[in-house]
Amino acid sequence: AKSKREKLNWTVVQFALKPAEINEDFEELQRGATLIQRQEESAAAEEAPPAKKPRAPDPGKAPPRKAGARPKAPEMDLKGKALVEVSGARITVWYEESTARGKQDVPYVGTVAGHKKDGLTVRFDGSPEDEEELITNDDEWLWGEHKKKPASAAVVSTR
Repeated sequence: AKSKREKLNWTVVQFALKPAEINEDFEELQRGATLIQRQEESAAAEEAPPAKKPRAPDPGKAPPRKAGARPKAPEMDLKGKALVEVSGARITVWYEESTARGKQDVPYVGTVAGHKKDGLTVRFDGSPEDEEELITNDDEWLWGEHKKKPASAAVVSTR
């Protein structure tokens, strides 16, 4: 059931508002502005330039850490998909491989089996049923099936 205020055509009706109604409207506007600000911050974070592909660390040298400190993994960037859309989605991951023509980014297509805070578990097409790989923010990937790598993986996003 709508309130009396919601049923009225605001372009025609003019009357004095009660202070309580003004306060309610102001609080609703503040909540909306906060929500918009958070969405803009989230969108700006997603538009950041993609990180360069990390090189394999020197196997003989461990990274420096404080004694007893556990490294924290950043939360996985889902590149425009909601968490509920992730499981079962198709994904293409590019791995740098040495070929006859030198080093190339080779696409591997698979299905997302699950989501963890630090990555997606993926079953690649043609791999054994029980074999899953963890894909993290450090990997180069896109939603869907792709044969060629786009110039900038950060620009392409499909829902």
